[in-house]
Amino acid sequence: GEKNMFSGLLVCADCGHNLWYHFNQKNPEIRYFSCSNYKGNRGDCPTTHYIRVDFLENVVLSEIRRLTRFACHHEEEFIATVSDYSKKSMETDQRVRQNELKALMARDKELDMLFEKIYEDNATGKISDDRFAKLSRKYEEEQASIVERIDYLKEAFDEANAKATTTETFMAAVKKYTRIKKLTPRV
Repeated sequence: GEKNMFSGLLVCADCGHNLWYHFNQKNPEIRYFSCSNYKGNRGDCPTTHYIRVDFLENVVLSEIRRLTRFACHHEEEFIATVSDYSKKSMETDQRVRQNELKALMARDKELDMLFEKIYEDNATGKISDDRFAKLSRKYEEEQASIVERIDYLKEAFDEANAKATTTETFMAAVKKYTRIKKLTPRV
């Protein structure tokens, strides 16, 4: 049916399940979200976590106005706060990716050594040709998936560095929304 700009973004505070979008059958002007796991609907969440769309739109619009007003009146403080948060978030993500990348690269080297060892063991007759074929296929498949993941992580590093927005660009976007009248999905 009808989609709402908040669909897929709201979750229940108690159980973490998505809130479902509904409208009142008798009065379709009344639109709301409620917990998809509410026990009245055969779930196990104790509350409906009902919220009307018009109220939600007003709250979000008020918050956007409050933040843009603060950003305009206290530009340096706002930029510093947002930059600091963005920087910390990006550093955390990069650190996690870096750790995963190191572990994958170490495993890639380890697989090379294991492959050499089973090759030598096969050449000296310690393991059979069938066993060698099975092990080498297993190692090659694992190594292929590791190389794929390494490439993905390297691309993610490049993307994250490219996404680092300048403060001027960010403030221009904030100032663009200082006088919004109505909340839209784009806003």
